[in-house]
Amino acid sequence: MKVNVENFKNVIKKATLNDNIGTVQLLIDPSKIKSKMISSNNICITIIDMKNDVINTKEELEFNFSEPSQQLIPYLNLIDDDEADITVKNEKIILKSGSQKANINFCSSSVVNIFQSEAKEVDYFLTLEIDDDFINAFNKIKKISSRFGRIYFNVESNMFTIETTDKTNKFSNGLKFNIEKTEDVNDLVLMFDAKNITDLMTVIGKDYENFKLNFAYVEDAGVGLVFAESKDNSEKYYVMSQDESQSIE
Repeated sequence: MKVNVENFKNVIKKATLNDNIGTVQLLIDPSKIKSKMISSNNICITIIDMKNDVINTKEELEFNFSEPSQQLIPYLNLIDDDEADITVKNEKIILKSGSQKANINFCSSSVVNIFQSEAKEVDYFLTLEIDDDFINAFNKIKKISSRFGRIYFNVESNMFTIETTDKTNKFSNGLKFNIEKTEDVNDLVLMFDAKNITDLMTVIGKDYENFKLNFAYVEDAGVGLVFAESKDNSEKYYVMSQDESQSIE
């Protein structure tokens, strides 16, 4: 069998939300690659059901990796060719490219953080088509957010905004952009770990015009949600907000 190296790395990146999730399971058949993962802190969820452009298999395969950014990706990065030969054993895969051979062991399926439930439907107060203006605003927010570790999505007087600051410190600097007018939405503040939102936008990448962002707030639980979905439904990413009092690492 052959494996497309770049596509393999890309699907790992998506399934782990840019290595935000420390384990990964890929279910592969001749036409599809599927994965449903959740982070160890239950804040990030990825659900992918994509065309198999990775491995030309004729059978169903299950790959389980722990810490793929350390245990898998470095070996893929050493392959100079676009494709490599792959042999799948019960306990590992073997990658061959020219005189180069890499043995990469699977981990137990009991170790990986699989999202076992079905994603619940919620009411979204805003659905945002991602455009150049949003990307430009986000890229500037990203540059500053490392100082605070926080990215906020707010509704203020019927204006949806993105902001980075530290609202627990009244003397904090900050940067904010108006994004879109809203109607019939109460004022609210949703605080996210900046890394989670940055990882989300990283996996969306240059394909952003094929995605939309949905924003929700569950008042009873006091939790906000960003749900990014590709227009063909093959990629779904969920990131939960966090309590303002939580420390951000």
